[in-house]
Amino acid sequence: MAAIVLASNILVQFLFGSWLTWGAFTYPLAFLVTDLVNHAYGPKAARKVVLIGFVVGLLCSLVGSQIVGEAGPLVTLRIALASPTIWLPTSEHSRPTTKPISTTLRAAFGP
Repeated sequence: MAAIVLASNILVQFLFGSWLTWGAFTYPLAFLVTDLVNHAYGPKAARKVVLIGFVVGLLCSLVGSQIVGEAGPLVTLRIALASPTIWLPTSEHSRPTTKPISTTLRAAFGP
C-alpha cells in the first residue's frame, strides 16, 4: 500500500494526455489491495493495511518533497498531504463489512 501511495504521489505530477495524470493509473490499485485484504483477512486487517500503508506512504512522500529533481521536488507537499487526508476518513474499508461478497454477488446477479 505504501508503495502505491508513494508512486501515485509522484506520478500524479506527470500528464498523460491533456487532462489525465499517470497517478490515475496507479492510485486505483490501493482500492484493489484494500479489497483483497478485506475479503481474505477481514475488515480489521484491511483497516490496519490502510492505516500503516498511508502513514508509511505519507512519510516517504514527505521525504520526497525534500528531494529536488530536475523539475522541482519529487513530491509536492500539497500532494503528499492530500491523498491520506481524502482517503482515510472516507474509506469504505474503515467500516466493517456487513455482508459477505457472495451474498452481494447473488443479490446482484441471481443464484
